[in-house]
Amino acid sequence: MRILIVEDNADIARLTAELLRMIDRNHLPMQIDSIVIAGDLDSAVLELAGADVCLCDGRFPLEAGMSPCEAWELVAGKCERQVLPVRCVVYSADAEIAEAARKRGLVAVTKPGRAAEVYAAVTGGARDSGIEARAGIDMLPEQKAAQLNSEC
Repeated sequence: MRILIVEDNADIARLTAELLRMIDRNHLPMQIDSIVIAGDLDSAVLELAGADVCLCDGRFPLEAGMSPCEAWELVAGKCERQVLPVRCVVYSADAEIAEAARKRGLVAVTKPGRAAEVYAAVTGGARDSGIEARAGIDMLPEQKAAQLNSEC
């Protein structure tokens, strides 16, 4: 599976990718082949063609005059229109955005959520989501970033 992470915060995107890979390594067979990160809408649209799943932040830098919902709606719409449709998962700290995504029929995870919850959403829930304790993964990217920043 190829995952596209659409996230404008490079640290959160990198840590999310790291956590997803760490969880995946504890499962056989592993499901994640590659993870690509896009920091803006233009990059996200370009990278969609080869993705199986798009984990899209609910809020990121927008085109002028565009609302946050319009941004992830644009990405979700492009996911649906691919030759091979890409499953879109919205990941947002804004409960209203997550709820709007759910009403549209998308999977949505509200930040902060547990890493295993994000993994289950991305992989379609086919995995045991209780493994983060065994893998030593108990923080979300935002929590890990805060810890790393406080340690510096």
